[in-house]
Amino acid sequence: MLRRARLPGDDQAYPFSDAREQPYADGTFNAIYVLTTLGGIPQPDRVLREAARMLAPAGGW
Repeated sequence: MLRRARLPGDDQAYPFSDAREQPYADGTFNAIYVLTTLGGIPQPDRVLREAARMLAPAGGW
């Protein structure tokens, strides 16, 4: 998917990381959208905890 997202001349960064352990600081994002189904992810509880950690206090899902 990342390979397909990158177009010639595109200088946008597309970070790749494990959803259970993100490199972002607490409260980094105003909104979080879970694109994949949690049922197919190992340890979905860890994914949700990481998402909640990265979400800003006034942020939303």
